[in-house]
Amino acid sequence: MTRNEYTDLFDIYWPIAVAAGVVVVMATLFVLWRYRASRVGESWPRGRDQNLPVEIGYAIVLAAIVAVLVYFTFSTQSDLDRADAQPASETIEVTGARWNWRFEYPRYDIASKGTGAGRVLPTLTVPSSAAIRFRGTSDDVMHSFYIPHERFKRDVFPGRTTTWTLSFAPEDEGMHHEWGACAEFCGAYHAYMKFDVEVLSPGEFRAWVQEQRR
Repeated sequence: MTRNEYTDLFDIYWPIAVAAGVVVVMATLFVLWRYRASRVGESWPRGRDQNLPVEIGYAIVLAAIVAVLVYFTFSTQSDLDRADAQPASETIEVTGARWNWRFEYPRYDIASKGTGAGRVLPTLTVPSSAAIRFRGTSDDVMHSFYIPHERFKRDVFPGRTTTWTLSFAPEDEGMHHEWGACAEFCGAYHAYMKFDVEVLSPGEFRAWVQEQRR
């Protein structure tokens, strides 16, 4: 699940970011207090222009922090790449077009398409606990398939197919209105280019397929 991977990565980033921010703020406040006008008078404080051990020390600390973040970031990306390489139980073709989405299920000859730039939103119906392979493209300009809840965004381009793999957790089962959107500005009605997401249990998804094929 993409959301879990990125949440785990965020849990590594935010404590480091907070710690760095605290250090910068505290250092700034100390300098403002230590060298305030009422303390130094009319003369500028005099001191050493450089302190090589300190400078080397914080350079090593910064390099270590960057190395840790790079390691965990690329490890997470590798996990996502491995997920894309795994066999998928379902395939959904995604097409972006100003200003609607179209979702097609080639295995079942089913499609859901929006109309009227947001007047009727399409529904992306997916089974939970299953690896779903998406194949995305665009009919006109660059669009971006975006589901904020899943922390996932992928650009789609005209004349080109982009593939990705997603899975949805059982706790996400249900109908979710306007869960998806286009995250790449594509024209006057870009803001209306949204879609609903319906997550069904595997059994409910099979029943939905049979109902749609009638």
